[in-house]
Amino acid sequence: MSFLNRVLVWALQVGFVFSVLAFPVQEAGATESISEWREIADEDGIKVYKREVPGTSFFSFRGVGVVDADIFDVYAVIFDIKNKTNLLANCGDYQLLKYKGLGNLVVYTRTQAPVFFISDRDSVLETQVTFENDKKRILANFQKTDDSIFPPVDGAVRTNAVKGGWILEAQADGKTRLTYEVNADPGGLLPAWLVNLGSRKLPLNTIRNMRAQVLETKAYARSRVLVKHLYDFSNMVPEGHHALQKDPADEPRFQELLKAYKSEAKFP
Repeated sequence: MSFLNRVLVWALQVGFVFSVLAFPVQEAGATESISEWREIADEDGIKVYKREVPGTSFFSFRGVGVVDADIFDVYAVIFDIKNKTNLLANCGDYQLLKYKGLGNLVVYTRTQAPVFFISDRDSVLETQVTFENDKKRILANFQKTDDSIFPPVDGAVRTNAVKGGWILEAQADGKTRLTYEVNADPGGLLPAWLVNLGSRKLPLNTIRNMRAQVLETKAYARSRVLVKHLYDFSNMVPEGHHALQKDPADEPRFQELLKAYKSEAKFP
């Protein structure tokens, strides 16, 4: 990869480093008509759209694609904390800072720069998850929050703004329609045109990464147990699905894993 390409790839990554646990944008902005979006790419069955962010020089980008896994499998990947650096490209650090409630977390993310003269970018984000069982979908949004809980660190520039989210929609064939949207102002001296040029690839690569991560069920074993016992997947998965079968004998194991999960927060 050429030097310029490495810079552009990094610029796209500073737009977000989710992410994510899994978490929140008002329906990832989907309450507004899709006519407001302009399609700019269609690769591997993933369509990417963009639109202007009013009052700024930045664009918001959205990717839409189908993942060959059910909504339980996809959400288990988003919920996970430990493997976030595998899901999010160029993610050098991802930490749970505070557990505020189910699906409501405060997290720290750091995106690594590919060259020595550009600083890493980092953010403190708050997440919020909403299950809409009647619509067979999950909304998982995130946005920049008060970052005084985790002061700036050497070698990283704190982002000015980050907002985005996921929409997971259960399909009749057992697959999941995944929408990912993000817009960000990475701060520092990076020009808007460079950020926008790189960020257009972010939704595409994020959905590609998800398609790979859902196959790594062993890596997400803890997350799968927690998600099964914490959330109600009725109307999202077919009758007889393991997510709907909660054995009381598994309760001690679940409680043990949940305690360990919460204990990882730096600020209980």
